[in-house]
Amino acid sequence: MKNFLFVVPRFAPVGKYYSFPIGMGYVMSSMKQKGFRVFCVNLCHTSDSVEKTLAESIKDNEIDVLCTGAMSFNWNEVNDVVETTKRIKPGIVTVVGGAIITADPTFSFENLGIDYGVIGEGEKTMAELAAALSSGEN
Repeated sequence: MKNFLFVVPRFAPVGKYYSFPIGMGYVMSSMKQKGFRVFCVNLCHTSDSVEKTLAESIKDNEIDVLCTGAMSFNWNEVNDVVETTKRIKPGIVTVVGGAIITADPTFSFENLGIDYGVIGEGEKTMAELAAALSSGEN
């Protein structure tokens, strides 16, 4: 079974208001309920660098798959998470969900350098993808 890390991009500095991406919470909850090993890092809750925070979590939790996402106007923050993750662990699988991928999947795949995108409601799709990744299925 693989280890999954969900990352809330840094939408706001520590202590400042932001809207938590509730859809990501639903997806994490659904995956945990189905027995997957799920970890979470909320970059809005740490003043450490994105690289330091992700490197520690990826190493400490032996992460195989990184999942993130956001609204389209948070492109730079999502891209930072994906690029930083690929520098830390080049072979890691990356998955992006939310409006950023749903709004324009082709553009997102061509420009974010991700492995998978989850379009629409992710609770069912992400669990199916996680099962396939964990078992080596297509």
